[in-house]
Formats: sequence, C-alpha cells, structure tokens
Amino acid sequence: MSRTPLGLVVVTAGHLLVACGGTAGGAADATPAIDAAPVIDAAPVIDAAPVIDAAPACAPVGYPGAVAPASRDLAAPFPLTLGGPGDRCAQIQAALIDPARQPPELAGLDTTATTFACTHDALTDREIVRVRAAGYQGLHLFGLVQDALVHVDARDVVVFLHADFLPTGATVAAACLPEEVLRGAAIGAPLDYQRFAACAPQGGGSYPVAADDVLELGRDGYFLDDTGHLRRVREVEVYLAPAHVDGELINSDLYCCTGPSLDHCVGRRLLVDALTGEVVGAEARCITC
Repeated sequence: MSRTPLGLVVVTAGHLLVACGGTAGGAADATPAIDAAPVIDAAPVIDAAPVIDAAPACAPVGYPGAVAPASRDLAAPFPLTLGGPGDRCAQIQAALIDPARQPPELAGLDTTATTFACTHDALTDREIVRVRAAGYQGLHLFGLVQDALVHVDARDVVVFLHADFLPTGATVAAACLPEEVLRGAAIGAPLDYQRFAACAPQGGGSYPVAADDVLELGRDGYFLDDTGHLRRVREVEVYLAPAHVDGELINSDLYCCTGPSLDHCVGRRLLVDALTGEVVGAEARCITC
C-alpha cells in the first residue's frame, strides 16, 4: 500500500488478496470475525382498533325490495255499520279500521298506530274524517305519509274516500347490525341545512357530523326511499356539540332550541339502514319557519 501525492490510499493486489482471506507470499491470519450487532426485539405488535365494516354482508340477496304504495279512491258508496262506545265520530272511526266493516279500499292499511280527526260539515251534513296511520307491520314507517280522507253522510254511507298507504305484506329481513355500528354510521354524514334571516331563505350549507357530537339511537322502523324500495332502519338522533354551533347554524333549520342552552337541540334525525349501515334519509326535528 502506498500513499500518492494527493493523499489517496492505493491498495495493491497483494493487500486486496489478504483482505479477502487469500495469501500474498504466505499464509495470513484470517480476518477476525466481528460480532454481529445484537438483534433488538421488534417493538411489540399493538392490536389495531377493530375495523367495523360500514356495510357488513348481513343484507340478503335482493335487499332492499321494491314495493308499490297504494293510492285508492272510492269505487262505490259504501254503507258503514256503526255501533259500540262513543259518539258518532268515534263509531265511524272504529268502523273504518275494522277489517270486517271498513270500505274495501282501506284493506291492507296498517291501523295499529292510527290517529283521527273528525269534523262535521254543516253545509253537506257530512262527517269529514281524516285517518293518519304512522305504523307499518308493527313499526314506524318513515318516508311515506299514510292517510285517508273519508266523507260519511247522514245515512252512515261513505260517499267520498281517498287513501294513500303502503299495503301490508312486504317481507323485509330483520335488523342485524349492532348498535355501535349504527351510531358510527352517522359520523361524517352531512347534515344539509337551509339558512334563514327573518324566515327568508339565505342559501344552504352542510355540516359533517363529528365524532364528539351526541348520537342517540331512536325508533326502529321501515323507510320507503325515493326509489320505491323498503328498508329496515333505525333512527340516529344527532345533536351537535355546543362548541360546533356557530352563528350560521343558529340561523339555520338545524337550530331547534327553545332556551339559551345549546345542549340537545341543534341537529337532525338520520335514518340508518339496519342491514347495510348506509345513511338513507334524514328528517328535521322541528319547523323553524
């Protein structure tokens, strides 16, 4: 080995041979073994947070199924058989939801959660009865107003009827997603809103649901979506954390507060599909204007 005027070290072939474990004119000591760097145990594996499928495969093939709402008008005057407790209006109401006495146009109307309004029209001498049915096959029905308007004359004959409802009989699989998945589906969902100034619309906006907003499960039910498909759903009540409520949201239709507190009053009701985990609908909690 020699040093050049530039200070570079030159390795001769003989030295290279020795360095590689060969000989240069004689046996050379083998290069001493260098202990390998100690193996450091890998950092322990920390179990990742469980990933919850946004849409687990618990929905059967063909779900959701398409169903057709009924819109029916009276085909012919229909005599009611009245009787039982209450005044005439109460007896008419009882007859309208009794399968053995109701007009055939109301067959298939779920009457397990019905409300009534009955008024007498002096000009025509008729009872005007409004029937509102909120349920469907034992659960609340979202997405479709089920009602009937019925006129009954002084002879106890139905002379006018128009009804819109979802006939009973549609088959929908049971809900299968756990509650934590249903609540979690709401996080990140947009709450679309309309801004107002003295009840004059000022344009829309959208708020993405945050993880620290209050999410409470509400009613089980069915939802007829805007494509005519019947879904099994669960309400998720979304209440914005007060720290997220600004002046724009206070002047929007998300604001449903009746006092100075912002707790449990700003937000919207979301409908989450209980088989797929999708947010499929939303409802306002109050009417602001």
